[in-house]
Amino acid sequence: MFVSASLLLLTLLVWFQVLHPAAGAPSLHGGKDSEIIYDPKAPVFHLSKEIYHHRDIPFKPQVGDGPFDTYLQLTLQYDPIKDLFSDLKETAGVGNITSRGEAHITVISPPEFANILSKVGITGNDINNIALKNHIQSAKFRAVCLGRVKGSLPTDKTNTQQELYSVVVDDVGGTMLKIRRDIYQLYRAKGGVGAFFSPEEFQPHITVGFTKKDLFPENGVFKGRNMCWAPINTH
Repeated sequence: MFVSASLLLLTLLVWFQVLHPAAGAPSLHGGKDSEIIYDPKAPVFHLSKEIYHHRDIPFKPQVGDGPFDTYLQLTLQYDPIKDLFSDLKETAGVGNITSRGEAHITVISPPEFANILSKVGITGNDINNIALKNHIQSAKFRAVCLGRVKGSLPTDKTNTQQELYSVVVDDVGGTMLKIRRDIYQLYRAKGGVGAFFSPEEFQPHITVGFTKKDLFPENGVFKGRNMCWAPINTH
């Protein structure tokens, strides 16, 4: 009787860990979540829940002739990010930052396409078709925080000061990661070197504004929870 009770207790503990993973367990985007450390002086920002109403927005292909004109995005409503951009400038005293004038979550970045995927013959149409097959515009996500980069970049020898703000998000349900993994399968089928492209190295975010340009891991910038600067609430 005691053994049966012990087995039952062990089973319940295992199922609890499955349903309620501990902090630091693998996240939905493949990596491990960093502890969020906010700037104690940062205000709390608000983001309209309309940001989640994107299923009826048409998919917007990003294919161009320039070296960084082709990438893959989940297209979002701009008004919630526009309002956040205005609050950022007024509330936090952020000055000379520029908005994109639109909102999206990048699923395949311009450097990933230009420097890796295109080298094996993958086209913009290829990644778009995979995205549409996976219903990219129905992908779910959750806003985590407002992230900030401020200072000179590790890769910049000129010590130029840059500033960038992004909404860090979680890939709820894993649709965006699934798209990246399907693209990885195509990449390997075309002879791509596995070590050059990792679908799990994915830090989904919504760029709000920047002083000079958007920044990527290639610039030494990582946009996961490690980037969190200020709390953000959706309402």
